[in-house]
Amino acid sequence: GEARCTELIRQVFDDFLPKTRLDGIILAGRWRSADLPRIEATIAHLARFAPDIVVLGPAPEYEGEFPLLLAQSVHHGDPDIVTHAQDTSRRDLDTALARVVAATPARYISMHDILCPGGQCTRMTDDGTPVQFDYGHLTLQGAKLVAQRISAVWRPGSPLLN
Repeated sequence: GEARCTELIRQVFDDFLPKTRLDGIILAGRWRSADLPRIEATIAHLARFAPDIVVLGPAPEYEGEFPLLLAQSVHHGDPDIVTHAQDTSRRDLDTALARVVAATPARYISMHDILCPGGQCTRMTDDGTPVQFDYGHLTLQGAKLVAQRISAVWRPGSPLLN
C-alpha cells in the first residue's frame, strides 16, 4: 500500500494498541483477495486489545473517478454509466471476506449491503452530495450516511451483522 497508509497501520499495531485498552475495534481497508489468508491472524491479534472486533467489508468501487462518472450519468440522463463502471469483483470479495470472518469471533458488516441495498447502489445523499469522491473512498456526507445505516441495524441477529 501507500507509505502513508502502511506507516499509519504500523503505528497503530506497534505503538498505539499495546498501550491502549479499547471497547472495540473496527477494521476497514481497501481489501484485496491477497488479504484473506491473513484476516484470521489479524483478528486474533486485535482481540488481545479489545473484546469486540467488527470488520467492514470492501466498499463498492468504480473503474474511473466516481464524481466524473456521476456527472456524466446526470448530464446524459443515463444511470447505467455509473452502473457499468462498477467493479463487480468487489462483491465477490465481499462474500469471500464475510466467509473468512465468520470463522472468527469478529462480526462482519458488508459495505455492499449498506451502500447497495437490494442491489441498487446509493450514489448521492439526500442533500445531493456524492457518496464517494473517487474509485471507492467515502465523502464526509457518504460516511455519515454509512454510519446512520449501520446504527439503524446495529443489533444482535441483524443480517448485516454476521
